[in-house]
Amino acid sequence: MSGDFALTRLRKKVARLYELQRCPKRRHHADNTAAVIIQLEQTIESLRHKLRLQDADVNLRNVHNTLRNKIVELREVEKNTREKRLNDWKTKVRTDLKFVSRWLRSRDNPGLTHVRGPDGEPLAKQAAVEEIKHFWIDFWNDVQARSPPNDQITDHLLQTAVSPPPVPWVAPTPMQLMRQASFAKGAPGADGWTGSEVASLPVEAWTVFHSLSQRWLRSGQLPQALLGARTVFVAKAGKQQNGMVKAGDTRPITVLSCFWRTWLSAWLKTGPMESWIQSTLHPAVTYGKGASAEKSAAKILESCVRKHYMASLDYTKCFDSLIVNSTAALLRQLGFHNGLTTLCEQMWTNHARWCTYNAYTSETPVRNATLKLCTRTSMVKPQSTLMTAPSLLPLPLN
Repeated sequence: MSGDFALTRLRKKVARLYELQRCPKRRHHADNTAAVIIQLEQTIESLRHKLRLQDADVNLRNVHNTLRNKIVELREVEKNTREKRLNDWKTKVRTDLKFVSRWLRSRDNPGLTHVRGPDGEPLAKQAAVEEIKHFWIDFWNDVQARSPPNDQITDHLLQTAVSPPPVPWVAPTPMQLMRQASFAKGAPGADGWTGSEVASLPVEAWTVFHSLSQRWLRSGQLPQALLGARTVFVAKAGKQQNGMVKAGDTRPITVLSCFWRTWLSAWLKTGPMESWIQSTLHPAVTYGKGASAEKSAAKILESCVRKHYMASLDYTKCFDSLIVNSTAALLRQLGFHNGLTTLCEQMWTNHARWCTYNAYTSETPVRNATLKLCTRTSMVKPQSTLMTAPSLLPLPLN
């Protein structure tokens, strides 16, 4: 573990040196504004502090030389770590019979969970994905058939929703987008861009993205490239029997484009958005900067001791069973950014999902199968029916 920790620290140092090497070059760009220059100076100072460099060391020549030496060191550490892991594995094979037994069993049984077909037999990968797709399409059609008309649901939601004063919305700047992207991690969407790749883009790229996003907000239309998504289905824990699960016992995890996720995450950190959330959500909702799940849990337990009861509700497929159009209408009524609401509504009702199970992806995507949002009116202020933060914010982010 100590070797892995040292390797992680060294990789972070190399990444920070790369960023420190880029910052002075961007600082002298002819199109930089005063705000951009200040932000770059703050970034350089933060990197210098994290790398424990003196002021005299922060010049291109010294940073370049340090980076070159650290890259050589990193390659050596990676080589030694690989050799150590291989030697440790060989030693366990020679000396630990239980380890050998577990390893052999894992080779014979890779741990894949198959989807059970109508005849009770496991389905092949392609058939399994198709079975899962058909289950969810039938589920959404059934929900739609059993639900009241969308207009009736919308009217009911808006009956008690207030119309607050207009919010002076301000879109995230290119620098805010780049800062948010620097934290990007995780798997790619259907466009193939990973979080680490998006994190390496310069501010010039985010300046172009900012201009494009302003066009989307004005037109109310998203580009087709953003409407692609990957949906990976995972077998639910405790639902497996004899190495198989029913199609309905798989959990869909939809991954949208890293660009979309970065953009909406940056929106959530703007001042107007934070003010709107704080003024609209019920105080009982644990969400956002300064919120503490631990404190909320402590309050619940304290109330249980004092009042001698505690209730927990779990709505089956709650997030899959509600109407996006009604949710969007509620957001508009409560003063949410109108253009952003339109784009979120379009994303959630028009994205195409490429479905994957056990590393096999379907040949055609599922279109217009909307993953709907939960509007739990019991968690909002008495004068409004705004959904809780966990159900509002997955609209653009998941």
